[in-house]
Amino acid sequence: MSFRIRVATYNIHKCKGLDQRTDPERIASVIREVNADVVAIQEVLDVRDGRLEFDQARRIVAEFDNYSECFGENRKLYGGSYGNMTLSRFPVQVCRNYDVSWRHRERRGC
Repeated sequence: MSFRIRVATYNIHKCKGLDQRTDPERIASVIREVNADVVAIQEVLDVRDGRLEFDQARRIVAEFDNYSECFGENRKLYGGSYGNMTLSRFPVQVCRNYDVSWRHRERRGC
């Protein structure tokens, strides 16, 4: 017996589209269309006490009742966190962010 797992990765560029609009719900719509079991999302803001456009992680997660989520902060930005988020149809039992920054370059994580 075998089954398939669909995995997707998506650099959302702080939810800003080519039209320069910041729209987390539009990002969620694209993710929904892909219908992946696991989605690795890069360049996500998680700023809860700032401007609504920066509360991206929570707004995206709110669109996916049947997914677990994990957020990994790579650095601070706009008074909150900026990093990567994973959405998974499978339960997330361990969530860890690894610093893969190199020397004096921009902080990176996975």
